[in-house]
Amino acid sequence: MILLLCVIIGVLAVIIGWQWYSRRKRNQIILEITSGISNILEYETTEKVLVPTGDDPIQQLLIQINRLLDNKQKVFADYARTKDSQRKMISNMSHDLKTPLTVILGYTEKLNQKNSLTAQEEEQVILRLNEKVNGLISLLNQFFDLVKIESEDYDIALSKISLSEVCRNTVLEFYDLLISKNLRVEIDIPEQPYYFHGNKDALHRILSNLISNSIRYGSMVACSG
Repeated sequence: MILLLCVIIGVLAVIIGWQWYSRRKRNQIILEITSGISNILEYETTEKVLVPTGDDPIQQLLIQINRLLDNKQKVFADYARTKDSQRKMISNMSHDLKTPLTVILGYTEKLNQKNSLTAQEEEQVILRLNEKVNGLISLLNQFFDLVKIESEDYDIALSKISLSEVCRNTVLEFYDLLISKNLRVEIDIPEQPYYFHGNKDALHRILSNLISNSIRYGSMVACSG
């Protein structure tokens, strides 16, 4: 009887000892996991929490923690890309707005020189000034479209357009400004139309930027179609 009691006490002692050891081991693993997460968050690394363990519930917990960390890193990466995209968009907007505003300023300066303009020339300048203001409004609308493109799925309207016509109209918008800058203008655009499938507003914006840069750096402008 005493022997049986001793055996039972021994078994209970082993069970209690094993439970104590298991709990201590699990607490140690939890501390390692906590420390790993803390280091990842503090130093903003892309590491994962790797703790060797044969405890199945702990393994499942580690899997879910690493999934959360992966998602967090993806969110931060998307945020960084969005922020960089917004920075570039603002930079492009500043550059694109400067071009038509410079042209508009040139027209207003001409209007201030009333004594040097005939009534017909003044009317022509006002007409071109009005066209440029409308073009500026159109450009702002394009920027709003660009915001839509950045934020959601958005289809750019493509159509058959004449490359020669877009080049010709774009150069004519800058013609007076080019002359006022004492730049020699050589326009060589074939009369024969060349068509392609694209977006007219986007092409106009590209050509306007090219001409604007040419004016800024004082080089000659050539546009061919």
